[in-house]
Amino acid sequence: MPPLINNFQRSTRLVDATVLNQIINAVNTLTVKIVTSNVYTFLKNDNISSYVIFTNVGGCLVTVPANKFLSYPIGTKIYFEQGGVGVVTVQGDVGVTVNGNALATINPHDQGVLTKTDSDTWTLVFDQTVVSSVARTQRSITATPIVIASNDQILNCNIAAPATCALPAAAIRSGIPLTFKDVGAQFGANNLVITPNGAETIDSAANITLKNNRQEVTLIPFTDGVNTGWFIG
Repeated sequence: MPPLINNFQRSTRLVDATVLNQIINAVNTLTVKIVTSNVYTFLKNDNISSYVIFTNVGGCLVTVPANKFLSYPIGTKIYFEQGGVGVVTVQGDVGVTVNGNALATINPHDQGVLTKTDSDTWTLVFDQTVVSSVARTQRSITATPIVIASNDQILNCNIAAPATCALPAAAIRSGIPLTFKDVGAQFGANNLVITPNGAETIDSAANITLKNNRQEVTLIPFTDGVNTGWFIG
């Protein structure tokens, strides 16, 4: 494991030197930039020279600009962090594709790296070690219909009747997945039908039905500036 650079310690975590040295060796310094607004579009100096920290308590919707407006070189990396309780959601401008398993942070001090892979295509990778180490919120569900709360993450279902759930708009979830688990072995006799919002789909389907006892499914919301909906994790 490479050495850790103490100058980049935040809270109880350190940013790995392998990533940071690539930046530091190029420009010798990395400027920490604090963004307090709830909407933001990346700027020219947000690539190799900045580490952007978003601190708005209500979260921030961050846009990656189109190449015609801001021509970052292919291979550009943008580093950012959720600096408080407000999640950071990333979207592409019109014509821009942002690829990734998730497009939003989950917890304070989650870090993201955007890499430009083509003219208007980027890949977003999060610090998965940190994200996966934090316990997800769980709730017991015994009645239908299931109404999703903003802080729901794992729904432990034990519903003795055919059940339904209308998902919220994917963008509202800010990349936070939803897991449905049949803890009461009810789905065989009492199916659960999950329907997305409006014209959104779940892996191109208008709805999905959970019909096996002890079945579990995790749904991940996505919104890339062009497409929006859910996919099965």
